[in-house]
Amino acid sequence: MVPIKPLRASSILIGWMLIGGLCGWLIPEFYDWTGADQSRSVPLMWQVPLGMSLVAVVFCASLPWLAVTGWAEDCPRRSLQFQLQTLLIGTAVVAVAIAVGTKYPVAVANACFVLSVFAALGAALFCRQWRLPIAALLVCLFMPFVWLFGYEELSNIRLLLPMAAGLPNLLPAALVGYLLGWNLHEGGWVSILLTATQIVVGLGLIRLGTKRTLAYLLFSLLSALMSSLILNALLRA
Repeated sequence: MVPIKPLRASSILIGWMLIGGLCGWLIPEFYDWTGADQSRSVPLMWQVPLGMSLVAVVFCASLPWLAVTGWAEDCPRRSLQFQLQTLLIGTAVVAVAIAVGTKYPVAVANACFVLSVFAALGAALFCRQWRLPIAALLVCLFMPFVWLFGYEELSNIRLLLPMAAGLPNLLPAALVGYLLGWNLHEGGWVSILLTATQIVVGLGLIRLGTKRTLAYLLFSLLSALMSSLILNALLRA
């Protein structure tokens, strides 16, 4: 009996990054292919994402039985030690953020996003083995929007720069806004804050283990692709 070689997590991550870029570039073509427009919806607009989600669920459910070689054991782990001074500083920072956030939610959300990106860069410098999964995390979030650079109907891409950080979570933010009665402009900061949170959670999972990170990045990629499709539909309105 020929032994089955374990899958390399690096190969899976590179494959997902390539899939994210390819699917992202083809978003406008997919929208045209479905025949959807602003006046009517077509079944393919939800059937294809549903099929992709089911495939992702099957893959994630099979992960416990798959042999995957990763990075989780190759980096040193820092022990977390909480001191009274650290606790007081953290409490003060949270209190200030809440106070400022009530008046300037967009500024606070963008600040959180910048801090999360710096945290990702710091983690990549701390452990060389984390660099590929961290890069895959960022690529899975933003590569689905690569079609924006070649979209002919978008005259000035700089108009989207203020909301660029929130693009990967356009769909979750829209769902939150629907539940709270906000429109997309009022709750735009929610998408930015969700992206910052998504990066921080991804960094934690990268540190904890390989398989849970693969599952997290896969669903992050699917969510970003759906948000990209929604953005394409909004720009056609």
